[in-house]
Amino acid sequence: MKDLKIYLEVDMEGISNITYLKQIIPGYQEWEKAREHMTKGLIRWII
Repeated sequence: MKDLKIYLEVDMEGISNITYLKQIIPGYQEWEKAREHMTKGLIRWII
């Protein structure tokens, strides 16, 4: 049996606490924080 692979695609616009334009534009400090928030939320959803 082959290993099952699942790919998830998420976007920041629909995530709670992502409310400012600078949070979704790469290069801004707010974007880095928003990415971390998104990643942590996704990991919580998976576990």
